[in-house]
Amino acid sequence: MDATAWTVIGTGVTILIAMGASFQKLRDRIDAQGKKTREQIAQLRERMAKLEGLLEGLREAITGKRVA
Repeated sequence: MDATAWTVIGTGVTILIAMGASFQKLRDRIDAQGKKTREQIAQLRERMAKLEGLLEGLREAITGKRVA
């Protein structure tokens, strides 16, 4: 093989390495965002449960009946 072929091969390998590193960084960012989103959903569930309890208490206070 001549120098041109080796240059093309070397350039291709360099591009593949750069793409691999970029994709790894992207995967890491997606994983971090997914973890953050799961934590936010858990917090939201807790807040909704609290509101449901408050609304149930309010309903009982207004109607005078216990909700099953």
